[in-house]
Amino acid sequence: MQEIKDDALVLEVGSGSSPWHRSDVLLDRFYIDETGQRGGGEIFIDRRPMVVAAGERLPFKDKAFDFVYCCHVVEHAVDIASMLDEMSRVAKAGFIECPNPLLERILDQEQHNWYITNSGGQLLIAPKTPANNVTTREDHFYFRLLSDHFIVRHHWDRFVTRLSWTGNIRYELCNDVSRVFASQPISSNLAQEVQDSLAGVLAKARADVRKDRLVSAVKSSKALGPLIKVAKYLQKWRRMKREPRLSPERFLSMLACPKCKSDLQRHDGRYRCIGCAQEFPDSDGVSVLL
Repeated sequence: MQEIKDDALVLEVGSGSSPWHRSDVLLDRFYIDETGQRGGGEIFIDRRPMVVAAGERLPFKDKAFDFVYCCHVVEHAVDIASMLDEMSRVAKAGFIECPNPLLERILDQEQHNWYITNSGGQLLIAPKTPANNVTTREDHFYFRLLSDHFIVRHHWDRFVTRLSWTGNIRYELCNDVSRVFASQPISSNLAQEVQDSLAGVLAKARADVRKDRLVSAVKSSKALGPLIKVAKYLQKWRRMKREPRLSPERFLSMLACPKCKSDLQRHDGRYRCIGCAQEFPDSDGVSVLL
């Protein structure tokens, strides 16, 4: 991922339950996720501006941000072309990460709608439908096997598609799933890399088992269990008290109506579009701009 300047404004699309620490504005499609898109995780809110909006209709002015960060979100999009175009519109540069076709095949999450690879700096995208889903009955077993033996986690970069972009996101939609898989680079050395790192992987596995046992013992302790809960609460409280980099006035100046892209005015705890007169609620500091 490219270097981000200290004074750069960063939007995170799909911040979910664990947003990136560098993000200045958090955006997610679901405040309460009843769809399983966020894996059941509770939305994270701190003192940074939080916006509930669709990635296909981002409620910001053109090039309002220096950088947009989007990690494991685009594969959930219904209209991925609109989402990519919108990120290009509101930011000058950005970073995207999502499962690559290999991981998507063995993982096969129901909420994922696309096979995506990086083909020479351009995203090559094919829809994932019941008719062209390439996952076999054995693939879920392979995923469990690879994950439980730490291969996926220790070689994560081999199982994800990443794109750093400036100016505009280059992409191509196609209906040929085999073309997307054929464009996915596969390291001929992966098997050797796994074998070379096997000793370290096994050592990490043993260490994780010992750690899990220790954590379970501590959590079940009548004396230490409550202290851990208090420590976690204090950690979350400190993060929520962090001062945002954006003033309310500057944040408002960056907003645009998701319907017509006109300026928004704030009045009586609501936003009102000066163009189409559409009104949007602000609920406890969360801007709902759908």
